[in-house]
Amino acid sequence: MAGNSFIGYQLYNLQWSPDGKFIFYHLDTDSTAYSLIYRYSTESKKTQRIDYLTAANTVKHQENTKRRDEYFSLTNNHLVQINRSNNQQRTIIQTESKKSELQHVTDQNTVYFRQHNNLFRYNGKDGTLHQKTRFKKSTSVASIEKPNPKSYYQLQEEQLFESIKAKKRLKKAPKDKQREISIGDKKLHSIQISPNEKYIVYRTSKKPQKRHTKVPHYLTSNGYLKIERARPKVGNYDPVTYQLNVFNRDLDSSFLVDFGALSGIRKRPEYQKEYGKTGDLKEDKKLFIHTVDFSKSGEYALISIKSVDNKDRWLLTYQFATNKLKGISNNSVWNDKAVIFFRYKALKTEFSWAK
Repeated sequence: MAGNSFIGYQLYNLQWSPDGKFIFYHLDTDSTAYSLIYRYSTESKKTQRIDYLTAANTVKHQENTKRRDEYFSLTNNHLVQINRSNNQQRTIIQTESKKSELQHVTDQNTVYFRQHNNLFRYNGKDGTLHQKTRFKKSTSVASIEKPNPKSYYQLQEEQLFESIKAKKRLKKAPKDKQREISIGDKKLHSIQISPNEKYIVYRTSKKPQKRHTKVPHYLTSNGYLKIERARPKVGNYDPVTYQLNVFNRDLDSSFLVDFGALSGIRKRPEYQKEYGKTGDLKEDKKLFIHTVDFSKSGEYALISIKSVDNKDRWLLTYQFATNKLKGISNNSVWNDKAVIFFRYKALKTEFSWAK
């Protein structure tokens, strides 16, 4: 089938501006290796191409913000509050520290965002900022440095500059000791909180220990043997192990979501049978887990998973209260209560609950 080369490339990732005056969309072309971003004006009926930086800094309409008179956005690492009626923006937190994963919840005055691998909660009603998680990388005790005495100029800067005040505010945000979560030597990928603020979902991964090749050098300037590490042997590929974890704030406990019961988790790829390999695999397939999509109540989540060998893909529903997974086929469960729209592209999966 000719595909896009015959029918032409289709628009995707369509988004409205909060005031409904612009439509943003992506478009692939044959002349570029990446997608182009365009902005269409509903008033002038004109289309304009914009760059990625402009698109990233432009506030988009989101499903969880359409019923709010005021909502929040991240612009250049600043937390901004926006009035929907007049589109006026008010900067709430202005620091240079990287912020990401902005999440609105059921409470219209509350917003969550990630900074320094932790989840922060801002309440627009009383202006309070709280750190809700403390992800612990290892069990080693960090050395405590004695604070240096502050000079007169440092004290003046803290009193006069708003950016320094905001940094101190983040640093002194109350830490909930019950929310300390240990991840060992794993890498933290994403932190999500359910709309009802009861569950924190976080993804972790662990890279396998690589065995480097040792190359001896006998001719050196000092006459001593020198051993140099080289890259691992080519072809010894050991994929990264991904995990999906849930922290229940009411129970104050964290647990791992088990995907061992997935259908076909140990099914051997068909091409291996041509080499005389039969039967099921001895271990579960390595999985790549995408970010989850919460239901409106926050008690369920949609989870998209694919095997690292790209031979299988699963779409599941997960119930937090019972810790149960339910598999969904791509051509079933089309009813009024739980219709799922699904589109897969590269490593990014887009799906959502039907309203």
